Amino acid sequence: MSEHGYNLYHATGPSPDALDYAQPWAHVGPGATQVETGALDAATVHWFAIRSVDAQGREMPTAQDEIRLELDDQSRRVSDRPGGVLAPSARPLPHGAVRLAWRYRVGLTGVVPRVFRIFSDGGGGLVNYGTPLGEVPYRNDLSAYAWTSGLLAGGVAQQLAVRAIAVGDIWDDQPAVVSVLPDAAAPASVNALGAEALL
Repeated sequence: MSEHGYNLYHATGPSPDALDYAQPWAHVGPGATQVETGALDAATVHWFAIRSVDAQGREMPTAQDEIRLELDDQSRRVSDRPGGVLAPSARPLPHGAVRLAWRYRVGLTGVVPRVFRIFSDGGGGLVNYGTPLGEVPYRNDLSAYAWTSGLLAGGVAQQLAVRAIAVGDIWDDQPAVVSVLPDAAAPASVNALGAEALL
């Protein structure tokens, strides 16, 4: 397919799924190497994509690239974030502990996390992201991760959240949250306690 120009696409949303390839945002000729937009919405994640077009107007069926641009509330660019955690799950363990598991793969931005931090709402409904319960380091040879909590408030449903955090304290877009009901049973009592003197 001989390139006769390019169709450009633009959308806003948390993922490139927001891009609508049925309606180009702009078209440029084959010699174009850059294009300027108008003012973009602040505090928004923008997506851009490009597809080449031949002389008959036939478009390449796949995007040559999809670019993410996040702006803060002052329209300044936000550093690219690591992708979020995938498939979180949690199960209660005996005596109030919880086993939390998740999967991870590096997202479209290519940003690699340094660590995963775990947070809880303590049963109150609002996750406290200021004080982590624990953390697990990222490893590029792993896709599955797990973490075991200490004693949590038994008998009270809790929300646990996992965040991927990159160097520079750059957090992922949104948390992966899962609910769990820790075991309310107290540890079994000790029986037949005795003592003897050793000479």
